[in-house]
Amino acid sequence: MLSFIPPPVYNDDHQVSTTDTKSVISLMEEKIKIKYPSAAFFVQPPVYSAETPYINERIDELKKYAKKQGLAYINYLSQWPKGAQRASVIADDGQSMNQKGEKIWLRYIGQKWGLAQ
Repeated sequence: MLSFIPPPVYNDDHQVSTTDTKSVISLMEEKIKIKYPSAAFFVQPPVYSAETPYINERIDELKKYAKKQGLAYINYLSQWPKGAQRASVIADDGQSMNQKGEKIWLRYIGQKWGLAQ
């Protein structure tokens, strides 16, 4: 079974700190491992924002935190364009991937698990 939980970075914006977001991730990982000991737990960051650069900084902090905690991290954002070109892979809502972004994500996932070349 594969389950995705929406990343809290956008949902908790201006309501809790990035530190709280990190704590929630660790708590979720701990609870999942207790209930499902053989489950795999991955941190997948939300999509970079084209409109709010401070959100992107919070997303980058999650990567550092996951690495420090030894959590598996899906680093598809490393394949995204940088700077002004980033907007080309973000949907009109500013918080999700468009088709171009989805292709990058799918290619990354496929390569990570040896499903594509």
